[in-house]
Amino acid sequence: LCVEVLVSASLCAGFLVTYAAVIAAMFMLAAAGAVFKVSGGRWFWNLGGCEYHLFWATACAIVALPS
Repeated sequence: LCVEVLVSASLCAGFLVTYAAVIAAMFMLAAAGAVFKVSGGRWFWNLGGCEYHLFWATACAIVALPS
């Protein structure tokens, strides 16, 4: 929870955006892996799947790209 709060505050405030986005993407990929393992390979979030986490990991990775 602490990581989520810190990176979201940093992204919203525009402070160290690239680093916060990289950390958030790695955190969301780890969460997606954990959810995938626990859910037995389900995809959709309403069935307990990991697509929500992968979407946000992708969005954070795109934000982290150098401009």
